[in-house]
Amino acid sequence: MAYYDNEINIIKDFCDCKDENICLLNKNSKRLLQRIRNKDAWRHSNQKSDPPPDFYSDNYQLMMEVMRVDDHAFKDDKGKIINPHIQKENRTYKSIQNLFKKQGISFSGDIIVNTITDLPTEEDHSYSKYIKNFQRVLEKHNSSYSLYAKNHKNYELVYLILDESSQYIQVDNPSDKIVIAGKAVEARLHLSFLDKAFTDILKKSKADYFVWYMPYKHFNSKEIVKLPQVVIYSKDDLDVITTQKYNHSLMSSVEE
Repeated sequence: MAYYDNEINIIKDFCDCKDENICLLNKNSKRLLQRIRNKDAWRHSNQKSDPPPDFYSDNYQLMMEVMRVDDHAFKDDKGKIINPHIQKENRTYKSIQNLFKKQGISFSGDIIVNTITDLPTEEDHSYSKYIKNFQRVLEKHNSSYSLYAKNHKNYELVYLILDESSQYIQVDNPSDKIVIAGKAVEARLHLSFLDKAFTDILKKSKADYFVWYMPYKHFNSKEIVKLPQVVIYSKDDLDVITTQKYNHSLMSSVEE
């Protein structure tokens, strides 16, 4: 099992985020952050035989589902979800484990694998895959809401979303969508947490609160721009924040 296949590791890394990298939209967001960080107040329910959702807190009357989204996964012609990045991550993880075993190496720490699929950029990841995967993952968890509510009556639901996608930009010309190392382009920075295409998906979800954790949104620019690693908001916030629209045909990842 690779590192982020274990939801506890996602929670751990999220809780280790510095306050300066977390965007809190209101006092409720700050309160939620404090409650999630209070690890002793939560019980794990994330084993295969455990009833959903993944975590719950009787103290706070909260339940939490943890999920992974990225910009790699897609549905093939047979309707099967394919994710080349996670497939290679898991293969590499197993290879490392087998190597340690063969060499007689005893290792008790965490192994974090950063893989490259070697696929052409558009086949590897894209904005279109990003949106579709985001919607697919949230809809899957929404479909289990009746079970969440049955197991924890009157508890509020939190979705903690580990977003493993790269940073995107909206370029001015289609020719600039091809990323070339060292080439500077004028572009509009993509703010996924304010993108109407994404917030509309959140509005339709069953959750009361969203913790959007984005550890890989890195990029270089002439202007000093620092994006938050985490954005926390409630469903009510989605009705008052100013969202943005992007031209999907001009979206490009900053990664090659």
